[in-house]
Amino acid sequence: FLQSLAILAVLLVINYFYHSFFTRFLDEMPIYTKLKNSGMSTFVLVGLFCLFPALSEEIAIRGLLQKWLLLALSPFKALCLSSALFAMLHFSIISFPYLFAVGFLLGWVTWRTNSLYPAIILHFIHNFIVIFYFGY
Repeated sequence: FLQSLAILAVLLVINYFYHSFFTRFLDEMPIYTKLKNSGMSTFVLVGLFCLFPALSEEIAIRGLLQKWLLLALSPFKALCLSSALFAMLHFSIISFPYLFAVGFLLGWVTWRTNSLYPAIILHFIHNFIVIFYFGY
């Protein structure tokens, strides 16, 4: 789990510069910013953008899909396929490579620890940092 925190930190730095490059060309305000500006509380935003996705996506992708894939495929292939589906679930071509890497990390942690809890915690931390510190 501690190794995955270090890898997540590296991925977040890459994400910051990667998205900073692309967002210079886009002039659309992120949904989080729109909701914050409309007066929605930070507590609700944390639940909506950090807690709910961490729980639901980890249960669905790692808890069900990846577990089924591991029964039929090698761990590497199962992790790659579940990571690709995780990235596609977010409907962002620009973010696909980054989300694939994050999905692979979350899948690897779930596989190595044989538990969803570390991946849920990492996913929550990731979303919290991306939303509240990077602003998108």
